[in-house]
Amino acid sequence: MNPRHHHKLQILKSQAHQETYRSHGIEWLMGYTFLIGLLLLLNVIASFLLKNKLFVHYPALRLVEVLLVVWLGFVLYGLEKRKIWVYKLALSWYVMGTAYLIVLFQVIQSAQLKVFFPLLLVFFVFLIGMQGLCCWYVYQKKPYFLNPFVKGHVTTTDRLFIVTLLLLFVLMVSMLITIWRWG
Repeated sequence: MNPRHHHKLQILKSQAHQETYRSHGIEWLMGYTFLIGLLLLLNVIASFLLKNKLFVHYPALRLVEVLLVVWLGFVLYGLEKRKIWVYKLALSWYVMGTAYLIVLFQVIQSAQLKVFFPLLLVFFVFLIGMQGLCCWYVYQKKPYFLNPFVKGHVTTTDRLFIVTLLLLFVLMVSMLITIWRWG
């Protein structure tokens, strides 16, 4: 094989490797996003199947939930394939997801579910915190998203994001268990 062709082949292989390489923070972001998408999808399915009183009066909320699930599907696809357009789409989804959580909390609070209010309050506060953390992380990783050939190495931002996300999740679960058992 011609040495020049061999060198070009090595460059192409390294570029292909760089395109598919993701930092650990991006993988955690994808995992969290998938989990949120799964919860949102289950909520949409439950609202259609159960037709409980909470969702009967708010058909616009159903439409917003379906749109958020579709939007999230595009975000997950873009994160997986490392598309350049996913930066703005993901950032806007996390902002809209936060706004949706605030509106959903207000709707649930107005539905007079006083028994579950402490659980819902803790759940929504921590979810809003996690959504805000994801907004911050995506904003910090802008060069990673906008240049598909940048190698995604683990940075301090990645470590801080992973540790904070885990801490928020563990605190949320422990507080929910405590409230459930003693509340």
